[in-house]
Amino acid sequence: MQELPKNWQKAYWISRVILAVAFLLAGMYLSYRILLPSNKFLYLYSNPASIQNNLSATPQKNNLPLLYATTIDDFSRISSRIFLKNNDANFDPSGKISVRKSYQAFFYPQGEDITVPLEQSGFNTEDGKLISSPEAVYVLAGNQKFPLDNPITFESLGYDWNKVFPLDEETLSQYEKGKLLNIRSPHPDGTIFRTIDTNKYFYISNGEKREIKGSQELIASYTKDKSIISVSEKSLSDYQICSLKKTGFFFISYSCPINASSLMEYPGKNYEFSAETKSSQVQYINDIQIEFERDITWKNIRSSLSLIKSRIILKYSKK
Repeated sequence: MQELPKNWQKAYWISRVILAVAFLLAGMYLSYRILLPSNKFLYLYSNPASIQNNLSATPQKNNLPLLYATTIDDFSRISSRIFLKNNDANFDPSGKISVRKSYQAFFYPQGEDITVPLEQSGFNTEDGKLISSPEAVYVLAGNQKFPLDNPITFESLGYDWNKVFPLDEETLSQYEKGKLLNIRSPHPDGTIFRTIDTNKYFYISNGEKREIKGSQELIASYTKDKSIISVSEKSLSDYQICSLKKTGFFFISYSCPINASSLMEYPGKNYEFSAETKSSQVQYINDIQIEFERDITWKNIRSSLSLIKSRIILKYSKK
């Protein structure tokens, strides 16, 4: 083999070092993205019907809608950025963004207490129960069966596999098939939430959560044969709040970093965002972008590895 000219040898070795460093950096970046992933969300206020929107929205009077981000991972940092329609907009940056974490249905307004047994309540006694066929697992609500799209959604919504009851095809056919439930779907009517910190029971009905009050026998009439979803009552009042600050150079935006590490302790996969600003300021906003991130710690890396392992086991064990 002919030897390279001496004036080329140096360039050859330099190129090999650069290539090795590039592969090393690419590997480190890929490992970082796998072990410490981020999750991005968008909502276009200028186009609420856009298919780009992956934040769910609930309207509020005289203000921006409540936004819900759903993620099966836990994150310690949240970055929120509001982008304006044009750079010369007369926007007042005195607003704030607040976030809390639980399940979307547990954020429903609280209705009247329930003080009678299920059989006397007028509710459908089958609502909230989990049933299965060889093809799918369903949640019953309003004489309908709502299929869950995959085992990860089942686990993420807090359901218990031990509370799934198989039904024969004839009985199953009596229920009308409802829409597919995914990770972003709120829990259907009949769902029972139990607060792990105050031991209260709540029943979901028509966009409200209603506390079940009475004897253990009365409560048991609602919880029998149902998968009880664990929540924290403290999560309803634990808002993490940040103030908007002007950022950007070519495009004016307002950012709002939030330390979300304290929210990780609460059950639930839904983050509720509330942007508090003057109603006159809504006209200037084009979109909001929210990014969830993790701090680089050994604890978070071990947590990611454990989560990857559990998802692999879950995916193949349920086949």
